[in-house]
Amino acid sequence: MKKSITILLILGVLGIVTWFVIQRMQPSGIEGRYVVTVGPELVDCVGEGPMKCMVVDDQLFYDQIIGFDYEEGYTYTLHITKEDMTSPHNALPTGTTNYSYTLIEEIAKEPFV
Repeated sequence: MKKSITILLILGVLGIVTWFVIQRMQPSGIEGRYVVTVGPELVDCVGEGPMKCMVVDDQLFYDQIIGFDYEEGYTYTLHITKEDMTSPHNALPTGTTNYSYTLIEEIAKEPFV
């Protein structure tokens, strides 16, 4: 009986650790679905040259979100997908990112005060 409880405890701890590892990995480049916050103004940034970037989850965002029409002065909460566009047979042009972002749903659009 004690052995069964010990095994169950170990499996439970391993499950919890695995869940936390997966959660921490998601923002670091894994494809999938995300809920993100987009800031109320575009900011100066430099990609291939000077440009304006959205601020997504408090970080500069150099790409576009397909299907999303950004309007300054609002804070957005969006449900998006992130898809890896690289392929062994298709090299991406210089200056482009490996990922494509697509809007699934605009969850909220709130005026920034």
